[in-house]
Amino acid sequence: MLADHVVACGKPFYAHPAYDVYDNTVFSRVFMSSVQNTAIVWASEQYEQHVMGLTDLDRRGLSRKLDDPGNCFHVSWGRLAPKAKSRWSFDCRKADAVAVCRNAVVVAAESKLVALNPANGRTLWQRPLPKPVVAWGLAVDGSGRVIAGCVDGTVLCFGGQRVRQASM
Repeated sequence: MLADHVVACGKPFYAHPAYDVYDNTVFSRVFMSSVQNTAIVWASEQYEQHVMGLTDLDRRGLSRKLDDPGNCFHVSWGRLAPKAKSRWSFDCRKADAVAVCRNAVVVAAESKLVALNPANGRTLWQRPLPKPVVAWGLAVDGSGRVIAGCVDGTVLCFGGQRVRQASM
């Protein structure tokens, strides 16, 4: 969901994880959620990925841009919100999954999990991972435990510091 639109992009869920898909919906994509008064945006532009916190995002303007059918399949943050200024940004070149919670944004990036403060982007905690997380293989349960599904089939649970699930 982006603004009030459902947007199709990224590698299909039914695709084999070992085989890459090469088209615009994989290289340029945007996913958005909200926590408190902050829009959390995970934007991928070719080889750069950032998770950003924005407090003054023009959601109506973003929705109007998504009314253009060309923007629904070639989702580029630079094209959709060129004037949007992020309050904070986290560079996550190799991120595979993001979970947005009431008090944290959890990013699975390469060989680690990183929890960020949604208000200012500061790192709350980091945990190493033995294997990368599969695409979209990250969740937070109602008790605040972070569950990560790894590429080798391992499922890990991190529950040392409470992370509350966001209400959607």
